[in-house]
Amino acid sequence: MEKKSTKKFKKLSIRLSHDASEKIDKVSKNVNLSRAGVILFGLYEQLKNPPSKEELLNMQNRITLLEGYFSTNIRPGLNDELNKLVEEYEMSRASLAGLLVSDYYERMSENNELVQERDEESTEDIHTHVYMNEQLKKKIVEYVDFYNIQPSGIISISILKAREHGRLDMPFYTDPGKEHKRISTRLPSYLRKWAREEAIKINLPYSFFMEVCLYHAFMNEEGIFYEKPLLEKTIR
Repeated sequence: MEKKSTKKFKKLSIRLSHDASEKIDKVSKNVNLSRAGVILFGLYEQLKNPPSKEELLNMQNRITLLEGYFSTNIRPGLNDELNKLVEEYEMSRASLAGLLVSDYYERMSENNELVQERDEESTEDIHTHVYMNEQLKKKIVEYVDFYNIQPSGIISISILKAREHGRLDMPFYTDPGKEHKRISTRLPSYLRKWAREEAIKINLPYSFFMEVCLYHAFMNEEGIFYEKPLLEKTIR
């Protein structure tokens, strides 16, 4: 995918708690997503439903942020959303963003597949092609572009969520199209292996099974990436 200019982004320095930092490293390893991408994913999930002042005060009392800073880039529109909270709650950007992200990952259960311990061999990334309807690819590309998160991580999270959900619906597109589009990416070997085995179990081609997982994540109402209120509200 084309690399976007950093001029379209704003710098964000963030402080994290020790527990959140460790979980972020585990997620990064398990879904082949950069540390920055994992942090941004948690931040955007929290910004969809920002906490009240009382909830934020509870976070402050519960979470201890480390002194060090981690820097990354976010979209100007999302930067504005964060700044609104900074002004409303009279708190530094680094601390506010850090509390939001740290809260998101500290609350994540150790049983969540995103943070489970896995060996180096199972998380080794393998190059793969994923074919899908043009409508679905457009949604994925828009998400990846807008939120500045690598497609490898988004696709991996989609597959993990499909594992959790169990039964998945067959894709239904308003514009089926004749030609499937391709996304080239890298997946952790344990996810690629599971997808291949699951596809055989239910007698589906591997490529189509991958499309089913992504369809559920992006185009099913229960999907983790189905709707992003911030997308319409803050896009520039």
